Amino acid sequence: MTTRQVRDKLAAEITRQSSKQTFYIFRFFADRDHVFYAYRCYAYFRWVDDLLDNPNGTPVINGEKEYQLDLSSKDEK
Repeated sequence: MTTRQVRDKLAAEITRQSSKQTFYIFRFFADRDHVFYAYRCYAYFRWVDDLLDNPNGTPVINGEKEYQLDLSSKDEK
């Protein structure tokens, strides 16, 4: 599995755990080529929101899992 595939899977999982409705809206209604970009954007803003809610700690999903997402614009081959 490439680094990009790992990042895409992580972003999708963060989106799914945070909001199943958003996950399925992206999955079924977003352009197929852009679904993982939508997941990445959602995961990034979820991370920012969690960080603002808990500035002294690690961002978490549902108070449980730590996560980290690299949203660099580099494309791996």
